[in-house]
Amino acid sequence: MTAPRLNPLADPVLCGLLYRALAADTDGTGAGLTQHHLEQLQAENTKLAQEISTLRAKLAIQEQRALDSAHNARQAQLDLQLFEKQNPTEPRRRRLFGPRLTPQQREAQVKRTELSGIAAVEGAEAAKHKELAAEMGKHLAEQTARQEAVNLERSQDRARFQSELAAHVLGLASAGGAEEARLALADARTAVRGDLMVAVLMVLTELLCTGTDAALVMLGELKPLFRQHDDPLPRVLGTLIGLRHGGAVTRREVGAFSAGSFSTPAFNRLYQLVKVLAALSHDEDSLQDDPFAATLWVLRELVFLEIPPEGWQQPPVEFIAQWAATAEPVARVIAQNVLLNRDAVPLLATAAGIDPAAITPPRRHQDRWPELSDLLADTAPAWPAALNRQWWTLSACHVLLGVRDHAPPPLFEQWLAESYNWPKDDMYWWTLARLNNDPALLRNIKRDSTQATTIPL
Repeated sequence: MTAPRLNPLADPVLCGLLYRALAADTDGTGAGLTQHHLEQLQAENTKLAQEISTLRAKLAIQEQRALDSAHNARQAQLDLQLFEKQNPTEPRRRRLFGPRLTPQQREAQVKRTELSGIAAVEGAEAAKHKELAAEMGKHLAEQTARQEAVNLERSQDRARFQSELAAHVLGLASAGGAEEARLALADARTAVRGDLMVAVLMVLTELLCTGTDAALVMLGELKPLFRQHDDPLPRVLGTLIGLRHGGAVTRREVGAFSAGSFSTPAFNRLYQLVKVLAALSHDEDSLQDDPFAATLWVLRELVFLEIPPEGWQQPPVEFIAQWAATAEPVARVIAQNVLLNRDAVPLLATAAGIDPAAITPPRRHQDRWPELSDLLADTAPAWPAALNRQWWTLSACHVLLGVRDHAPPPLFEQWLAESYNWPKDDMYWWTLARLNNDPALLRNIKRDSTQATTIPL
């Protein structure tokens, strides 16, 4: 009985992988709040831009007035100095009733007083205009600094919003909420015009919820938006659509882009995922310290089982089992499926971190062995909540296969009885067929690889 192989391009698998690539571990529930805050910041930025433009115009006028006033003040001082040079003040002689001035002296005195007054007025006017220009310059600097702070906050919020929106939209898509996802994207497209993440999610939503034809149409409609950015995302998305359609994809079609070709780490993760789905090695160096690197590594091992590249060396099954035992649930399930397809059934429980030999039988006052649901994590980080139960069932089915011949019979029988309440998907029916050696059960398995619940055969 041929072991089922996880299909990375089936809806529940691809949707989860895209979620992990684009949203990472972000919580999508805050997308609406962040979007509203972005709209407020945009409104404030627009208001600040108008104020700054007006202030700059007024400051330019005021600075010119200050220059003109300073020029007039200097001219008035020069006129006074020139007059003093041409009409030096004669030393006064002491007289009982004061000096007697000649008509020319009286005229010079009047002129001197007039010039001094003009110089004082022009000097005061220049000082006033200089002070006003300084105040306007200070206010302009404050508003400019505020605008820079608003833009920095917008940039940070926009990066967070992209991840939150990806988590929200892909979470809706995984739960069958196609229309809700489209409405959220339409609202976001209005709020953050020209955003690449919105465009990418619009294409992916059509791919997951409608099909490849609709995704191609959406990709074509969004070409003007994609052309506004340098990221080679149309090519990446086109490759993914081609893979989903079932066509062969060459290395040349996938392209050779570096992490620097993408404006955000999320888009680089998406590209690395597409490379692995196309049976190509991903750029591990670009994902250093990124949790997604572990997912891609074990996913690559799964894809290479079907399309092995030249010179590929399979890691020992013991190494994969030990690695999976401490991995998070999604990577663990993929590793278990790799082991199943490499006929390493006895290691399936080990890969889940379970040692049947170490499980003690029930005590006298107990009537049950530990339940399998208590030994396996029921939620996965960076994964759509709607898919958690299916992925838990996948892991549990692998464990059942692994413990049949290695666990105490009462323990196995109890876990098998528990399984009757699990979701009835492809892997469940195949597991029962394998455990009961009953190929007739396989007729319950869906065969449409894009619509199957979990593992299409």
